Amino acid sequence: MFNTRRTKHIYLNCIEWLIIFILINPFSVFAQEEDTITEDWSADTYLLKDSINITGFLSPFINGSGIINDIGFSVGGAGAIVFADHYFVGGYGFALLSDIYIRKGSKSGKGIEMTHGGIYVGYNFLQKNRIQLGFSAQFGWGGIALTSPGEKFYVKENTDKFFILSPAIYFDRIITSKLSASFVFTYNFFNDIDIEEHTDRDFSGPGVSLMIKVGKFYYTANGVN
Repeated sequence: MFNTRRTKHIYLNCIEWLIIFILINPFSVFAQEEDTITEDWSADTYLLKDSINITGFLSPFINGSGIINDIGFSVGGAGAIVFADHYFVGGYGFALLSDIYIRKGSKSGKGIEMTHGGIYVGYNFLQKNRIQLGFSAQFGWGGIALTSPGEKFYVKENTDKFFILSPAIYFDRIITSKLSASFVFTYNFFNDIDIEEHTDRDFSGPGVSLMIKVGKFYYTANGVN
């Protein structure tokens, strides 16, 4: 199912995205708290006084989605700053792992190598619960290169640039105050793809991701703290 030589290139692309994000955003590596948050649990709410609590997280993830009437599995990583305990903003990197092939036109049979990365934002509604609900979105830019399976040398050709928007709803399961698992249901909107007779519609569609987040997560006595 997976091409070993191609997989090596994909892992290198993922590592490049993560290194770039870590270098420009050190808050995503270490969950940091600046000042404190004053909580008023008697009113079942909390008040921010004088300061805003800032933390962060890093997360590898795996994704499955429909691509050209096939199921494509991808791997990637994300990191973000979390502020006011509900909002987060950061970045992500993403690379197709499965062997997917062009099915139309003169390039039929060529393999697809796809990577993209960009901005990652979201909002967490149920911050006090062990199981949390939130909305997020990834929007970024990437490229698709065609490869020739079976050739002696790994050759890329016809790189096609595109834009992608992926709104999502996710459920976080808090495991410890430093670890959580996230189940993400998303829809990928591709724009500006033009490869032979394939268009945005052949790449756009629903997807599911599993993320393992490492950071700092808040919860109450009934959940996590």
